[in-house]
Amino acid sequence: MTEPLAAPFLEAAAQERLVLQVCGCGHAQLPPRARCEACGRTAFEWREAAGTGRIATFSVLHRSPDQRPVPYVYALVELDEGPRIVTNIVGADLAAVRIGQPVRVTFGPADDDGRRWPVFAPVPGSKLRH
Repeated sequence: MTEPLAAPFLEAAAQERLVLQVCGCGHAQLPPRARCEACGRTAFEWREAAGTGRIATFSVLHRSPDQRPVPYVYALVELDEGPRIVTNIVGADLAAVRIGQPVRVTFGPADDDGRRWPVFAPVPGSKLRH
């Protein structure tokens, strides 16, 4: 994410809130962009997301490119509002993670730069969408 465009996203994440860039046409997008993917407008507002979605795809990584503890789940989560976010799945039995599994946002510890990033955890007792 480019720093100026991402500033509202990063500020919200520091407060443990997930926000989306929303155009006047109603299209929500993440990561933030200079223009709306749907209509090309350049005026946006930031809205708080519900923080829920489903796993669109994932991979369990057993080697880390950045020295983080392994194994971990690297995933693409489709938010209920529509945008997809690249993230990690936490608090899950690695063998039980499934495509279509409902998840809810949480926030990991600060990284080396002091930033907090949204990660997702399975919603207990929820059903897979087929």
